[in-house]
Order: sequence, then structure tokens, then C-alpha cells
Amino acid sequence: MVEIDGLRKQFGNVVAVRDLSLRIPRGGVFGLLGPNGSGKTTTIGLVLGLIRPTSGAIRLFGADIRTTHGKALRRIGAMVESPAFYPDLSGRANLRFFQGIGTGRGRGELERLLELVGLGARADDSFRTYSLGMKQRLGVAYAMLGEPELVFLDEPTNGLDPSGMAEVRELIVRLARAGHTIVLSSHLLHEVEQVCDHVAILSRGQLIVQGKVRELVQSQGAVRLRTTDDARARQVLGTLDWIASLREEEGGLVAGVAPERAADITRALCRHEVFVTEMVPLRMSLENYFLRVTGTAAAGTETGP
Repeated sequence: MVEIDGLRKQFGNVVAVRDLSLRIPRGGVFGLLGPNGSGKTTTIGLVLGLIRPTSGAIRLFGADIRTTHGKALRRIGAMVESPAFYPDLSGRANLRFFQGIGTGRGRGELERLLELVGLGARADDSFRTYSLGMKQRLGVAYAMLGEPELVFLDEPTNGLDPSGMAEVRELIVRLARAGHTIVLSSHLLHEVEQVCDHVAILSRGQLIVQGKVRELVQSQGAVRLRTTDDARARQVLGTLDWIASLREEEGGLVAGVAPERAADITRALCRHEVFVTEMVPLRMSLENYFLRVTGTAAAGTETGP
């Protein structure tokens, strides 16, 4: 859906996006993850044509945006930062106004979107009476006008209480299941881990890593095991180059290896007449993975239970 190569944006002496290259596949939820100031919103602005790049190339739906930008934008929806609506108009009237600017599909589209985001019962109340969560959900409805194939949501749960965050996350999952490609920008690690299929981790305007969320955390996984002879087990496992780390912990051993290789561990130990009595996979959280690859503190992030 989106191909970015060597993208750079510099504001004076400040480099907001530095030689960024990434791919956003079709379908599912793609997370742009990074702390505030990592370049997420700037990257979205560059893709949408709201900001002119200093250098680099962007392709949308396989075509260079410099030649097909207007055509591509008709297939894209976006909510960048806080949604802005007319406070004295109702939710329905606000959507009708913005629908009229674009290529809306009539009253039926408005009713469907209002129901989709859970605002059907409050559609005729003025925007100023909406809670923050309702305002964010109306922003998502706005982004969905015209049935876009690709939707950018920039920090859609910003400032919401836990209940409001859960509602917006559920909505994002429903949109992805309906066939839309969602690009979710967030600094909340727990949120990204819950809803995203793929993720790109940014830090100071640079891409640190990109891949499927499940594969990234599993690649840094481990197993905790107890054996009939832990001392001998440590000697044996220490000779295997596919085990990244090995340490003693809680009366057993923790081996830095993907849990899928549990059978290989068992087989290697059996050859030396050491037998596994207990083995438990340890899955690394996205937060721990983020800290490992960025080498930064988790300031401003949300952690899971």
C-alpha cells in the first residue's frame, strides 16, 4: 500500500525524519510506534502531502505521489492529531458537512458510519457535549468517509480513559476485519501489541526495525527449564550456537531461544543423558523488545498487566 524510500524531512537544523525506508502491506493494522518526537506524525504528514519532503520518494498504491497524489488521496482517509469539528453542530451535521466537501455517498453512508463508531444515539447532539472518547470516535467516522482503502489514525486514543481506549481499539480491529488497511500511530506499546499485525519502530526520526509483531517478540523469546542435572545441562546448552543466552534463574535455567525450538533443546540434552523435567516458554513483551532495540527508557509508554 505504501512504499517509502530514503525519506528525509528537515526543519532548519532539526531533522524530523532521517533517511526513512519502510513498507506498509495491504490489509490489517500497521503500527508506527515510537515516543513523542520520534517522527511518526511528520511521516504521516509527508505521506498525505501535508508536508513537502526534503528528499526521498513515496509511492502509494504502486505509484509515485509526485505524479498521482490527488488520485491516491481519494482512496485514503486520515485523522491526524486531534479531530477538529464545529462545536455547535451535531455529530451528524459535522459529518454531512465534510461529506459534502469530498465525494460522499449520501445519507446512508452517514448513518452507517455513526452506527459503526457507536454514535447513532447521540448523532443529533452538539459536538461540544461529546466526551473526549466520543470526539475521537467521530474523528474515526470522518476518516472513513468515502470508504477509503487506506486509513491513517494518529494517536486515536490520546487522552482517553481505559474504557474509551478499549472502545477505540475494538473499533480499529473491526475496521481492519472489514477490509481496510489501518495505519495506527501510537506511543503506547500495549496498545500497538494488542491491535497491530505489523509494526515499524521509530526513534529520533529513524527506523529501528520493522516486521510482524508476533515474529519480532518471538525472535527475542526464551524458555525456562529444569532438568535432572542443571549443571550438566548448562554445559551442554552453552556449546550450542543457536542459543543466544543462558543464565540461572529461580532454581533452573533460562535459555535465550525461540520457544519453537523446545524440542531441539530436549533432543540435545537427551544425547548427554540429561532429561527435562519442566519447560516453560517465556514470551517477550513488545515493551521489552522496544527497550532492547532502542536502548531507551519507556517514558510516556503504557505497560500491560
